[in-house]
Amino acid sequence: MTLDECSINEKVIIKQIIADDQMTRRFMDIGMIEGTKVEKKYESYWNDPAAYYVRGAVIAIRKKDAQKIKVERINHEILL
Repeated sequence: MTLDECSINEKVIIKQIIADDQMTRRFMDIGMIEGTKVEKKYESYWNDPAAYYVRGAVIAIRKKDAQKIKVERINHEILL
């Protein structure tokens, strides 16, 4: 699934970023790299943009950009 498909308060781990070099660099600059935990916190009225909690900060990402980030749901049993 991609980051834009997450539900509010759902926690995921970034598995792959499929973007051009410039966009990949922007994601890296805000700490979004493979293995990073991300939580969707808020969606605007039209679901674009949405706010995500990443490494201690809340960051707004447009839907078209969030679609370039493949994620995997965190298995809550592992965290207990």
